[in-house]
Amino acid sequence: DGYQKYPKSKIAPVNLLKLGVMLVQIGEKELGCSMILGVKTEYPKANQSVIQKAEYEKKKFSCKKSS
Repeated sequence: DGYQKYPKSKIAPVNLLKLGVMLVQIGEKELGCSMILGVKTEYPKANQSVIQKAEYEKKKFSCKKSS
């Protein structure tokens, strides 16, 4: 909800990452992975720890970029 209402806020990258992780955990892997991968592309200037966490989650869930 926070990500949709405030996509330009400082915590938007964190919200996107959390949403992606939650979606993967409930079985929506494709959508969740696209959100996890989107953290780095949509928010390249996000806090480095958020980008690193997104990279960790990407590997943990074996997310692949769709072509």
